[in-house]
Amino acid sequence: MYTLQLTVRDSRTSAAPLLGAVPLTVQPETAGAPRLELADATEGSLLLRYGRTGLSAGQACTVKLGADAGFVQTLATATDTGGAGLWWAAFGPGLGLMPNRLYYVRVSCGGAAATVAAATRPAGRVSAGVAQVTAAAPAGVDMLRVDYGSTAALGTRPETACAAGRCTAPVPAVSGQPLDYQTAYLSGGQVVRVSKPAVVLAR
Repeated sequence: MYTLQLTVRDSRTSAAPLLGAVPLTVQPETAGAPRLELADATEGSLLLRYGRTGLSAGQACTVKLGADAGFVQTLATATDTGGAGLWWAAFGPGLGLMPNRLYYVRVSCGGAAATVAAATRPAGRVSAGVAQVTAAAPAGVDMLRVDYGSTAALGTRPETACAAGRCTAPVPAVSGQPLDYQTAYLSGGQVVRVSKPAVVLAR
């Protein structure tokens, strides 16, 4: 909040100018339209990546999932904690999304919005499965640790050996369910690099 000082003077007279002050709120300008893209899909889940540059820490984005392009029937709404950068939005578990069906997703950030159409995959067998977390191993890295869980709180931390410059960790999960994870590279038992948190849909 700023205060704008005003001075009003009548050029036709020699009267003293009038002084006044009014409050002025300045909204920081944000650049560009939001980024919104379908990252993955299963028969009953949609995983999206979104965000917008130039947002301050207090500016959040809201993501809506609709059954129609006009969002007359909104199936779910999610809001992040605010700030610039890219975020994940997973829709599916508990929403009853149908296989091989087209849905619509809209993200609104700082006064701008973007919409994409996102389709679930055709029906298949839903069962216990695995989410393969694969990454290139930096020089000197011999182990990959995967912190994972059904929420961003994570919780489980298995480790797997790396070979030929690649690290692959099979993580138990239910097919079609979103899995939050974060990887850590180890060398001689010491953590040398930690990745940013991410989300994957189990197969």
